[in-house]
Amino acid sequence: MLLRLGFNQDLLLLNLQREIVLDTDKNAMTLLQGATGSGKTFLLNRMLAYCEYDLEQSGENGTVILCDFKGDDSFKEYRECKNYYAFMECIEHFWSIFRDRQQGNPDRSFVLLFFDEYASFLTALDLRRNRKQLKRKLLCVL
Repeated sequence: MLLRLGFNQDLLLLNLQREIVLDTDKNAMTLLQGATGSGKTFLLNRMLAYCEYDLEQSGENGTVILCDFKGDDSFKEYRECKNYYAFMECIEHFWSIFRDRQQGNPDRSFVLLFFDEYASFLTALDLRRNRKQLKRKLLCVL
């Protein structure tokens, strides 16, 4: 799936519209990082909106999961959505899809996981051993 991220700002200044696209078939994992206030959450919201629209338009069977560890108002418009999880709910729910696939569920429809504040989530886990186990699980499926 191609996720549209927006336009290249430098080229826009030259009156050229060049869209920035992420190809999830070529890039199974993507990490957004930057300082506080640099626009990570804004970009994630944009990616979610484009993904939702593109899935509807393509008719492709897929699931989008949003794990919002902060639980602030950044993703308030998604709170009532079926696959929105906040705080520690994140691990309880999204992992079941991946676990079921590993245990023989033949469904291979598209699943896209957006995890906001992943580093904070890992820090909040009680035991270091649990954190290492979770990291191994996520790296195996993402």
